Amino acid sequence: MGDMEYWRKCLHRFREFKKDGKTVVLVSHNLDIFTGFCEKTLRVPYGLTSAFGAIEVATYVHLEEIEFSQSAEQNGESRRPWELI
Repeated sequence: MGDMEYWRKCLHRFREFKKDGKTVVLVSHNLDIFTGFCEKTLRVPYGLTSAFGAIEVATYVHLEEIEFSQSAEQNGESRRPWELI
């Protein structure tokens, strides 16, 4: 995510939105960023909803999907994470 000054400004703005009770759609591959800002998460890999709710739930599902894909790949299978759903 860009330079540190830009990121600092973004974080400040996100905090202002949250304080004002506004909704923010935050998209990131960095799971840690969600814990500081989000009360709920919606995980949408490949255009399919795979988790909605607490951050811990979406994080767990995300990590399970990665493990599933890696395991299938190591076994020479072509399975995809959405096959868990």
